[in-house]
Amino acid sequence: MMTILELRGSGRESDYSKLDYMNMSIASNSDGIILQYSGEQGLEAKINEAVQKGIPVVTVMGDAVHSKRQSFVGVSDYQLEVFYGEKVAEYVTEDTEVFLFC
Repeated sequence: MMTILELRGSGRESDYSKLDYMNMSIASNSDGIILQYSGEQGLEAKINEAVQKGIPVVTVMGDAVHSKRQSFVGVSDYQLEVFYGEKVAEYVTEDTEVFLFC
C-alpha cells in the first residue's frame, strides 16, 4: 500500500489551483481529501464528485456547507479569543496607553 500526502500551504509557489489538486486527487482515487476550502468557483462541485466516487472529503478553516463533504474542522471562536487575549497580555504593561492588534 502506498500513501502519498501533499501539503500545500501559503507561501508555496505553484501553478496548480485547488481545483487542479482536487482533479488530481479524484483521478488518483485518493483514500481521502482534506481541503482548506476557499470558496473558489467549482470547488463544491469537485467535493461532491469526490464523495460520489467514494472519496471522503473534510474541509478545514472554511466550510463548504452546501457540498457533500463529510465533516468540517474549524477554529473555536472562544479558543481564538483566549489565544489573542494571552498574546495581548504578554505585551501590555502599566505604561501601555494604546495597543493595536491586527
